[in-house]
Amino acid sequence: MYEQIKIFNAWLFVIFLLFSGRSSYAINLGSVDMHGFLSQGYITSSDYDYYTKTDGGTFNFNELGVNFSWNANDRLRLGGQLVSRGLGEVDHNDIKVDWALADYHWEDWLGLRLGRIKIPNGLFNEVMDVDAARSQILPPGSVYNLYYRDLIIAVNGLNLYGNTDPGFGNLEYSLYVGKEPVEPKGGLSIFTSLAQGGGN
Repeated sequence: MYEQIKIFNAWLFVIFLLFSGRSSYAINLGSVDMHGFLSQGYITSSDYDYYTKTDGGTFNFNELGVNFSWNANDRLRLGGQLVSRGLGEVDHNDIKVDWALADYHWEDWLGLRLGRIKIPNGLFNEVMDVDAARSQILPPGSVYNLYYRDLIIAVNGLNLYGNTDPGFGNLEYSLYVGKEPVEPKGGLSIFTSLAQGGGN
């Protein structure tokens, strides 16, 4: 029942956006920019289930996100994104912090990010929840396994980065220090339970 209420609320939000009369859903609140996205999918398969029972089809394939950013000055930027997604056993429309950070760009060769920071993994990881960069196909599960999303999407900590010219071209670096949190009811816990025969 709780799951149905969440989906109903998401559809109410969609209807509100459709009839609000705005052609764009980016909001500018002074110096704070807010953006959002909503996706409702339908997935079906004939031979293999994709994270849920998909032979016969399911609408349990959706996501909703709201993000904001604020340039406090020329060097400091604050931002974050909340995401809610539904996909079978992996995600149950719970609201999660996708990323949230303070980014201090001192010079081109030195910047520092603190908070929950997206980490590079494969080609799409850093833009996985950016609607404008959405892949039109499902990325390969061997690289972007949604059960492991807790581990591969972001790190809670700091990121030292920069770009410099040592005399033979550009050198870009990015160093991460932090912790990859594993949620008790997240995808990795569910996958471990299924692997041990605890699934339905």
